[in-house]
Formats: sequence, structure tokens, C-alpha cells
Amino acid sequence: SILKLGRFAKYISAPVLSGFISGLSVSIIMGQIPKIMGLKESGDSFFSSLGIIFGQFFQSNWLSLAMGVVTIIIVISCKKLIPKVPMSLVVLIIGTMAAYFFKLDQYNVDIVGKIPVGFPSLGLPDFAASSWTLAIGGGLVCAIATFAGSLLPSESFAMRNKYTIDDNRELFAYGASNFVAAFSGSPPASASVSRTAANEQFRGKTQMVSIVAATIIALIVAFLSGLLYYMPQPVLSGIVFAALVGIIDVDVLKGLFKISRREATVWIVAAVGTLLVGVIFGVLLGIVLSFINVVSRSMQSPVAVLGVIEGRHGYFDLKRNPEAKPIPNIVIYRYSASLFFGNFGKFADGLKTAIQDDTKLVIFESSAIINIDTTSTESLKDLLKWLDEKGIEYYFADIIDHLKTSFRKHDLGFIIDEGYTKKTVEDALDDFYRKK
Repeated sequence: SILKLGRFAKYISAPVLSGFISGLSVSIIMGQIPKIMGLKESGDSFFSSLGIIFGQFFQSNWLSLAMGVVTIIIVISCKKLIPKVPMSLVVLIIGTMAAYFFKLDQYNVDIVGKIPVGFPSLGLPDFAASSWTLAIGGGLVCAIATFAGSLLPSESFAMRNKYTIDDNRELFAYGASNFVAAFSGSPPASASVSRTAANEQFRGKTQMVSIVAATIIALIVAFLSGLLYYMPQPVLSGIVFAALVGIIDVDVLKGLFKISRREATVWIVAAVGTLLVGVIFGVLLGIVLSFINVVSRSMQSPVAVLGVIEGRHGYFDLKRNPEAKPIPNIVIYRYSASLFFGNFGKFADGLKTAIQDDTKLVIFESSAIINIDTTSTESLKDLLKWLDEKGIEYYFADIIDHLKTSFRKHDLGFIIDEGYTKKTVEDALDDFYRKK
């Protein structure tokens, strides 16, 4: 938070966020299924949970399985039929009462059981020199896990519900919470995808939800833990299952396949990576692929040679507008991306292909070029020298101020100072015809 690193979350694309939260949801769901089945093991990863589910299926407690399945069906169905009723809470109360009156624990249905009463005692952490290495290493891992497992889901839920969050403030809150938690020896504090999904299901909109939840938990821990003794685990897991099913963005994936298969691939890699190698590496895989996708798009930015259409104002892509005609002896060339080492080859090749033996003028329509890097600077100098050698004049038209600044920084100021820039394409044409 102090280093303002939260801003890096803004550079993670929507497909990565959606794929990550979907993969994480599936992973959590897989961990809940063994609990619904009444098995003693639940697994700590997707594959371990999958192995337990299929390997121990016939060892399931069928009463527990029935309770979990019925819970899932009721919660999902009522969410659509009677959305204003907090059916998860209703089912939880009914399930707890049933477990109490029918003594379901005697039928090997897992219940929450005894919860220790009271709050942990406060004290200073152990500052022994031998523990510093472990503390720093463990703290770094916790910080990265919090970033991936808490901040990214927060961004995803914010996107789903059309609000914004301050990433650095979120990180500060996590850091402050964990600093205070150290004095009571509690586990690291972070966000929870399943609880956030449940909150979304109940249509919680403000921080009052968290305040009420924290107050109730404090009262239960202090005085009322006995009320939770008979709370059935399969019902709890069924509620979590039902809440997370709605978080899996299958519709987003379908939409991405229609719009961009590359973006859909990024979604799948982020989701599958989260399932196979865990939260942190899943996010990293998605980010790397997203970066590759951005670079690939930049290298394949659209090139257009522009012409005119009789009776219409402006300049039009000759390929997209069959009625457009090129201006004799002139190439109006538009490239829709900033220039860098990865795409300058395409920029230059496109121009050389457009130039004919009778070409006298090249106008670079530069409104979409924002910046240029060092490698492209030298390549652009060579390209302009090539035009000079062929006796072809050139202008940069519609050039924005940011590109002018970039030109000056990269020793291309002569383009501006020696009159090679014009405000518009029309101005460039007028100047050329005036010289003739």
C-alpha cells in the first residue's frame, strides 16, 4: 500500500480476472463436495479433491449427501423464484433444527460441534532472531497470496456489480488487519470469495453487511457458541456451493468466443491455471498470456492506405471502401498504434508495399500514433532516408502533442522543426500542390 503497488491490479485484463475468479470458484466448490458427501477428507487442491470424490464415492454418507443436494437445489431455485427471501439463512436454520431434534450426528452427519467460547488473549509476537527469516519469508508469501486471492476477486466483484475500489486502500486495510491480528495469534486476514459470493447473493451493498456480520460473530464467540453446535456441515457446504456456482462466468467465456478467441484463450488459461497450479501461479499465467496478447495485437495493428470518395468529405480506407479512389501520385498512410520494436517492421513493410513508381508524396496520418521507442526511432530515420533517396516528399499530419514530445526526446525533432508536420491531411495536400 505504501509503495502504491495496488495500481498493478488495474493492468490485469477483464478476461484474466473473470477466468481467475471462475477457476477459484470451481476449486472451492470441489473442496466442498467431499464435505457434502460426508467424507472425512476434502483435499487441498483440485486434483486431490477430485481423487477423493471419485475414489471414496461409495463411502459417502447418503443422508449427508441428500441434505447437501437438497440445499443446493432449494437455494439455487429460490434465488430465481423468490429472490427477496434469504433462503440460505432459512435452510441453515431448518437444517440446524433438524440436526438437533433428530440427532443427525448419531447418523454420522458431520456437524460444527463445540466452538471454544471467548476471545483469544493478547500478547506480543515472538521477536526471537531465529524467527525473523521465517517471518519475513512467510509474510511475503502471505502478502502475495492476499494480493492474488483477495485484491483480484475484489476487482472482479467490483466489475460484476459496476462499482470501483481503491486498490491501495484495500491493501492498507489488509495490512492493518494483519498487523493487529498478530497480537492475538489469529490466521492472516484476507477476503473470501465464498463469503463475498454469499453477500452478493443476499444483495448486500454496503459496509453495514460486514459490521453486522462482525457483531454477530463477536456475540456468538462471546456468549452464543452453543447455538451453532448442531449446524450441519453438508448444509453449510451446500450453501457455499450454491453461492459460488453463480460466480462462474460461463456467459463471459461464451461472449469472448464470439468476440475474440484470443481473449477467450486468456480466460481459459487463467481459469485452468488457477485450478491446476494454484491461485498465485494461475494469475501469473493469465497475466503473462494477457501481456503476450497485447504485444501480439500491437504487432498486428491495422494498416490503411486512404483515398477519397467523390461527394464526401474525409479520407477512407481503400480496402474497406470499394468506392474510394487513391489520389494520384500520393500515398496517405495510416497506422493505428504506437511504434515500437515489435511492430515497426509491419509499419515499414506496409508503406513500401503502398508506394508505386509514380509516388511523389507520402502523408503519414498520425492521429493514432501516440509514442515511439528508441529502436523504432533509428528505423524511422532509415525509412525517411529511403524516401529521400527515392525523391519522395513526406509529411506527418494530424500529429498529437504527445508524439511531438516523443519525437523531440528521441532525436526526431527535425520532423517538427523543418516543417515536415502539418495540422491536417488537407494542409499537407495544399502545401504539396502549392509547391508544384
